[in-house]
Amino acid sequence: MVFFQAHRIAEAIRYDRMDTLQKLLAKGADPNAHEEYGRMPLELAALKGNVTAAALLIAAGASADMIYQDGTLLHIAAARGNVALAKLFLEKFPDMKNGLDDGRNTPLHLAAAAGHAEMVTFLIDAGFDPAVKNAENRNALFMAQRKSHPDVIEILEAYHEKNPLPRPVLPRQIAQAASPADTAAVPAAAEQTPDGWHVLADDRIAHVTLDAAIGYKITEIFNFAARERTRLYHNLETRAESAESRDFDDIAEKAPLEDALERLRAAGRLVGADAVYTRGIGKPPARRSG
Repeated sequence: MVFFQAHRIAEAIRYDRMDTLQKLLAKGADPNAHEEYGRMPLELAALKGNVTAAALLIAAGASADMIYQDGTLLHIAAARGNVALAKLFLEKFPDMKNGLDDGRNTPLHLAAAAGHAEMVTFLIDAGFDPAVKNAENRNALFMAQRKSHPDVIEILEAYHEKNPLPRPVLPRQIAQAASPADTAAVPAAAEQTPDGWHVLADDRIAHVTLDAAIGYKITEIFNFAARERTRLYHNLETRAESAESRDFDDIAEKAPLEDALERLRAAGRLVGADAVYTRGIGKPPARRSG
């Protein structure tokens, strides 16, 4: 009986038979009954963009749980630009406002990536923060820029002009290495070597690279006194910054550390190999070439 109900509910949603769906629910059909290996009814309604079906199911007590999608029902509506559906979900399930998908994207990230200007405006007005970053350290503006959606870019740039992105508190060594004009740069007074290397004070050397493809300047600071590497990511468009630090012992690939050490020694700094490798263990055998 439950399987038969689930099939009829799913068919009514798939083929937009709202009279049938209404009758089924009025007779007590379970709004959460789903076919074996099938989607939850409300999940299916969201994917079909059927606002009427979603409203009927919610009124009958449908769950917002999903089986085959990550994130929330609001993520589905946002990615498809269905503002009416998004309004319904936020009204009935306000906790969706805090939901993230597996990539830590908010619904605003997905709406921006898909180029839905009306949805982006609706979500910002609903309180979604365009400054929030996903697992790849990307905000909604970056998503729109990567997909070349001019209308969405214009909306988000206008928002950020009035609400500048927050500037995080940086680790002490980065704050010392940064110039007042550009926190992603090293001091103008630093001794520069070829290929973007800059020798700093206190047994430190920095390497600066530009990645135009993703719109970031990346500064790596190798602190051989503290045995720590710090990376500073600087968004060239928004000037937003983030940083991460790792102990040398936690970095499996030692080649970048060895390269930095060689350049620091070439600049006249007396730094031993034990600054790279764990003290007491010593440097492993040299790698064979060829």
